[in-house]
Amino acid sequence: NNESPECWVLQSNPEEALRLLELEELQGATLPQIREKIREQMVNDFIDCIPTLMAKSGWDDSKQVSTPKIVDSMGHRWGAAFPSFIKQELFKEMECQVFPEQQFVACGDYFGTYAARVEGAFLSGRAAAKEV
Repeated sequence: NNESPECWVLQSNPEEALRLLELEELQGATLPQIREKIREQMVNDFIDCIPTLMAKSGWDDSKQVSTPKIVDSMGHRWGAAFPSFIKQELFKEMECQVFPEQQFVACGDYFGTYAARVEGAFLSGRAAAKEV
């Protein structure tokens, strides 16, 4: 087999993260139990969607799609993924915040219109870099 191994990172959106965290079976669960359940759910969802992804890419559906062996997976719950509504409103119109007298620029995923998303963190970081 000459195929190189693949590495995938599965990331949910804020709505799916909230849905998963509100599952009845996770109420009162420990952090390791929450991580494991979310890991399991996301891996299963990804495997279930492989045929759809292959079909959309033009794969000949008469050919068998085999799921690669998963050699490692882990779940992680980012604790700061849900900024408060007040913070979202305060920083929604700003990409970053500049404090010239302190020679400091604040940035992060709580700035801008993509709060609590990796896109928001990236855009905010890029805006901060332009200010420096």
